[in-house]
Amino acid sequence: MFSRLLSAASTYLGSRATIASAVRAVPRISSIGTGTGIGGLLSGGLAGRPVAQKPMSIPVGTMQVRWRTYGNEYQPSNLKRKRRHGFLSRLRTKNGRRVLQRRQLKGRKYLSH
Repeated sequence: MFSRLLSAASTYLGSRATIASAVRAVPRISSIGTGTGIGGLLSGGLAGRPVAQKPMSIPVGTMQVRWRTYGNEYQPSNLKRKRRHGFLSRLRTKNGRRVLQRRQLKGRKYLSH
């Protein structure tokens, strides 16, 4: 492969071509000094440049959250339970009447609260 490149470069440059000039004539994938790709790394593209460090990332689940309690969402109240899920609230809406009808057809002992 390399010999084909040298022969192609020598025919391109003429009879005075040397190995160094043939290597310089071969087009590179990445430009020198950009630091992108293997060509930039091998050619010293990162020489003398400070390496930027990745900022420290903390997983979301391990962060400390103050005053967070679980399990106290349900504070029972008979009044709110009856107003939301009671028989009269089911009768007031079309979908509520459908719920009562489905439960009656299924044979439920209690249609609602």
